[in-house]
Parts: sequence; C-alpha cells; structure tokens
Amino acid sequence: MIEHIKLFLDALTAVGAIAAAVGVYVAYEQLETLNKTLEDNRRWNKVISAFSITPNNEEINTIEEELNESFIKIIDRTAPLSAADVEELCKPENARLKILLKNYLNELESYCTAINVGAVCEETAKRKYSHKIKRLFLELRPYIERLRTDHNEPTLFIEIEQVVKMWEPPIPAGRTY
Repeated sequence: MIEHIKLFLDALTAVGAIAAAVGVYVAYEQLETLNKTLEDNRRWNKVISAFSITPNNEEINTIEEELNESFIKIIDRTAPLSAADVEELCKPENARLKILLKNYLNELESYCTAINVGAVCEETAKRKYSHKIKRLFLELRPYIERLRTDHNEPTLFIEIEQVVKMWEPPIPAGRTY
C-alpha cells in the first residue's frame, strides 16, 4: 500500500510539474503577445504622429500664400534665394516677411525634430514630406546660412538640415501644398 501511495504521489508530482510547465509556457506566450501588441501600438502611434504632428495646414497655407505674393515666391520658386533676395529680406521694411519666414522655418524645424528624436515614423514622414522639406531647405538655405552667420549660431535650423541629409536621395513624389 505504501508503494501505491508513493506511486500516486510521484504521479501527482509529475502532473504538477507538467501543469507548472504548461502554465509557464502559457504565461510566456501571453507576454510575447503583449510585447508584440505594444510594439504594434508604438509603431502605429509613430505613423499617426507623422500626420498629426505636422505643422498646422491652415497656418502654413496662410504663410505660404503671403510669402508667395512677395519676392520670396515660396510656392513658385524653383531655385535657391539669391544673394540679392537675402539682402532684400534683411531690410527693415521686410520685417514682416522675416517674421513669417522665421515662423515657417520654426514649424518645419519642430517637425524635423520630431522625426530626428523618433517621435514620428520616419518612413511615413519621408514618403509624405521629403520632396517638400528638401526643396524648401535647399531654396531657403542662403537665408538660413545668413541667419547662422549673423547670429553666430551654426545650428540654427539644423534639424531640417539633418533630415534632408538623412533622406538623400528623397523618395520621388509630386509637389503638394
């Protein structure tokens, strides 16, 4: 009888060990599923951020329209600002244009900062905005360089420049405004 009890206890111990192993496996699978879900959510949030962190379209459109009506021609421009354009922009009578352009560049800088720190899905941002960010940076670079020199601050609008360099060559896309 004692042998039967020992066999029963051994069998019970084996069943308990199997149940514990199954429990550990199930817990591991649940953790893996939870981790995958968290990664998917993180990725989704970054994709959504690529669109929701973008500069305010209404504000950007208003600024672009006003800058396009000036000699800056931010929408219609096809070449970098000339030295004469930069000098004209720096004249006191063009203070309003300078403020508009500074606000515009600051909006782009904020978005590019979000890209650079990983708050935004870079791939999504690149597909949607690479053409515009690169074009604007290259066309406004003479003015940006002037600001960097005048303020002795070589990192002004550096986030935009880093994104442009990171995205070489850009994904081809049509111009959008």
